[in-house]
Amino acid sequence: MAPGPDEAEAWLDSLAGVGWRPGLARIESLCEVLGRPQDRFRSIHVVGTNGKTSTTRSAAAILTARGVRNGCMTSPHFEHWSERVLVDGGEVDASVWSDSVARVRDAIPQVESSLPDSGPVTQFEASVAAELLSLAESGVEIAVVEAGMGGRLDATNVLSSEVVVLTSVGLDHTEWLGPTRSAIAIEKLAVLSPDATLITGPLDPEIEELAERTASELGCERVEVSGTELGAWPRGEFRRLAFSLAEAAVEALVGPSDRTLLDRVSREFAVPGRLESLGGDPEIIFDVAHNPDGIEALATALPEVVGDRPVVAVFGVLSDKDHASMIEALGSITSEVFLCRPVVEAGEASGRRAVEPVELAEVSAAVGLEARIAEDPAGALALARSEAASRGAVVLVCGSHLLRAALQD
Repeated sequence: MAPGPDEAEAWLDSLAGVGWRPGLARIESLCEVLGRPQDRFRSIHVVGTNGKTSTTRSAAAILTARGVRNGCMTSPHFEHWSERVLVDGGEVDASVWSDSVARVRDAIPQVESSLPDSGPVTQFEASVAAELLSLAESGVEIAVVEAGMGGRLDATNVLSSEVVVLTSVGLDHTEWLGPTRSAIAIEKLAVLSPDATLITGPLDPEIEELAERTASELGCERVEVSGTELGAWPRGEFRRLAFSLAEAAVEALVGPSDRTLLDRVSREFAVPGRLESLGGDPEIIFDVAHNPDGIEALATALPEVVGDRPVVAVFGVLSDKDHASMIEALGSITSEVFLCRPVVEAGEASGRRAVEPVELAEVSAAVGLEARIAEDPAGALALARSEAASRGAVVLVCGSHLLRAALQD
């Protein structure tokens, strides 16, 4: 019997302790047992350090506007696992999702017994399998799939996509992907299949050469976009680049889109957690920027959203991030920051922890940021709102997707 949404949620959360282990053997076996759902639709695979979710959801929005039944997969989620799967712009049907999770759960013993030396199926692998299956069962024609970490050994690489988008390459997850941008780019470009189309944004020279060589060796067409192809919409430079990448990816798969349609989608479409205005007085803006490149992109884009209003920041970050460089970049956005410890929920990957606010305060002082420490994200938000109200400022919350929970009240 299939679990309900709550039971599906609890079962996926229960896998957190398994941790993350790179490799494709488990996910490939799991998909075989499930009937290879990834072969039941065409796909666009989105890899990169930053900009993946914005690009993925933008491409899906363009496909929806064109009348193509589509789905998309993103990560992480804010509140519940089924947020990761959209069908025609709306969250996947609850019964389809619950049934897909149940089928994955029931398939895992067979997979693990056939691979006794591979270890248990991980939480991310189980979720990816359920997401692929739910898209197939929803009858999508095209899926836009965001990679989790890297590419070569990421569970989403069970796909053989006709189009691959490389959004950007930065230093993140270096303990898994390598210490240099070139090493990380190799991991991400490894998802490219022969004769596919590779879409890229602006790249550093050494990454540009690597992308060109990889595409040539595999007989892949290469399409480069700059983000300047659009006008003023979407607001924010990094969102315009994401939309341009999405536009090029859709064109590579199903042909060019009508310009009027694209202009309408670019004005109406918004990505949760990316320059997301939550309104209020003072206004609160949430962004999931969680590495130095992400904060720098946020700093460039933010003036288009806030104008000349000052900014007060709420910041918290996990320990696997370069928090010192992030705080330094934050200094170009604000002179005042309220520091907190993101709450790592039980469903988060095993071993993750937050940087202590007192450590963040020391770094903030070193770069000239005025910092105050709060007990938790909700407390930091309350202090920031009070300060912003007295100054006619905007509250910016950034550093981790886990801070989103503090904005629910």
